[in-house]
Amino acid sequence: MEPKQYPITQKSLINALQAAGIQGPYCLSSLAVVSAQYLADFEDNSEVDDIIAKWGRIFNKNAPDHSHSEIGFWIIDNDGKEWLVFYSSTSRSYFSADGVERTGTRWILGRELLKNPERWDLYINVHYKRTEIMDMLQRADDECGKPYDWTGIGGFGSLIDFTKLRVWYNRVVLKRPTLKAWYCSRIAQYVETGNIIRISPMRRTSWMLKNGWRKAERVGKSWAKH
Repeated sequence: MEPKQYPITQKSLINALQAAGIQGPYCLSSLAVVSAQYLADFEDNSEVDDIIAKWGRIFNKNAPDHSHSEIGFWIIDNDGKEWLVFYSSTSRSYFSADGVERTGTRWILGRELLKNPERWDLYINVHYKRTEIMDMLQRADDECGKPYDWTGIGGFGSLIDFTKLRVWYNRVVLKRPTLKAWYCSRIAQYVETGNIIRISPMRRTSWMLKNGWRKAERVGKSWAKH
């Protein structure tokens, strides 16, 4: 596969790479899509992770204790170096490429996300076509910079799923094609499939294992360094 055939044009991704000091132009370097699922650690001082994990465990008893979802892609820079770059929505504050502190949808380098590799499970899917991955990158770009969806997280506590109503209200009443805010597993699922559903990190793990994903080897230095 010739990476130069697959140029990256998504502005949010380019800005994130440039902010990290990585020189372009950039290209997609692999047709492997990566998912990073955070293992709930009840000693990491994140109450949001704890709540998501505890609630998700009620409905996904056989799934690993995952409390956060990321979707990742391999990018090659102008010097021929490959970078694993992840995308999701986070409740933890970060500084965007323009220097603003915020929460919500963003890109992050694998070397930053996986600073504590023992806290993550990685999954890989090699069954997507180039055009499908480029569609994923575009969906991520379109939603980048939106706030974290606290209302959606609160919906985990309801037996009634209001997702279809929210989508209808946004599209019909507000004339907005998607949602104005996202939580992690919902945006990861949307980026991958184009579908907006209520889905917890644990449920996403179960879904992935039924839809072409396989668990990768334990996260190590080869994953975390890029």
